[in-house]
Amino acid sequence: MGFSGADNFALFTEQVDATIVRALQPLIVHPDITRKVDVAKGNVREYNKLAQDFPYSVTSLSEGAEFPSSTLEFERKVVVLDEKGIAPRISKRQIEDGEFDIIQLTLEEIGFAMARQMNIDCLQTFDTNVPGGNVESATATWDNASADPLKDIGTAMADIENNNYTPKAMVVHPKAYNYLRLDPNFMAATARGDRTVLMGDIQTLYGMKLLRTTQMGNLAGVTPTAPSKVILCDSDFAANYYERQPLRTEQVDVPKLRAIDIVAFSRYAFSVIRANATAEITGVV
Repeated sequence: MGFSGADNFALFTEQVDATIVRALQPLIVHPDITRKVDVAKGNVREYNKLAQDFPYSVTSLSEGAEFPSSTLEFERKVVVLDEKGIAPRISKRQIEDGEFDIIQLTLEEIGFAMARQMNIDCLQTFDTNVPGGNVESATATWDNASADPLKDIGTAMADIENNNYTPKAMVVHPKAYNYLRLDPNFMAATARGDRTVLMGDIQTLYGMKLLRTTQMGNLAGVTPTAPSKVILCDSDFAANYYERQPLRTEQVDVPKLRAIDIVAFSRYAFSVIRANATAEITGVV
């Protein structure tokens, strides 16, 4: 028994959210480098950015004495939870005729577009909040024979560790990732590169989760053809992801055109709350 046009519309409705979320989830980096904070209402969110790391110290109290008091210093800031989305149009004829290859491609592209934008917003927030003292220049571009990527990474990690945080994640562009994967020191450290060559994937480095995304090419002072920055952070403490509205979709009929707009949208914002828990390497490409 074949499907009717009505059946196809029901299948289309079921497929929309499932396909978009499936395309979105493997590509986003913010769940690995931020803490999620649910926002119940409002278009803005106030947050505290620490002005002083670890202000409290433990003291020994002598008999009859009082513990010294100290104050947590912070800056009160605000982020705007903008609504961001995309609204591609699909012909009803394609749905009625069961042209699910076209529908599948459209829905996947929605997921990819949302993932790209969320990555850009997250990484730009990190990039603009790394303290100047935690920005390191690569010894040489990582494609250069004199480059030492592992040393560069270790130096940036030390910036975070010197502030009593633990680097747990690193985000690189695929081009920088490829140079790292081909580095002789790295190859020697991974059983002369056998596993890297055979499996083609580096998941951790120096105990950090290694993430890669082309959106590292959208940072300030960077072009997609020269994605020269690497971001490191203590993902447990550095930044927050404020979610006012998780990704959802609405289907809107377009009058007279026999078409449907798939409106996919979300409301969110990012903030770095402990700047010294972040670091950056420049000039890697």
